[in-house]
Amino acid sequence: SVNVTGEEPLGDIETIIATFEGRVHCVVDAGRLPDTKPSTIVSFVQEPPAILREGAIPAEFIRPLL
Repeated sequence: SVNVTGEEPLGDIETIIATFEGRVHCVVDAGRLPDTKPSTIVSFVQEPPAILREGAIPAEFIRPLL
């Protein structure tokens, strides 16, 4: 899933690109996204990387990979 903070999750690539054009460096087209728990968001802007939102993938799974 992807969304603007406080907005409903977006599921189709066309809407995602239109919403985030110029705001992100990359969008991965994984096809139509199912209605599930929101994505976990990790920021790599800082060192060490930070989990900004815990979602479908738990933080305890991600932290060892960072």
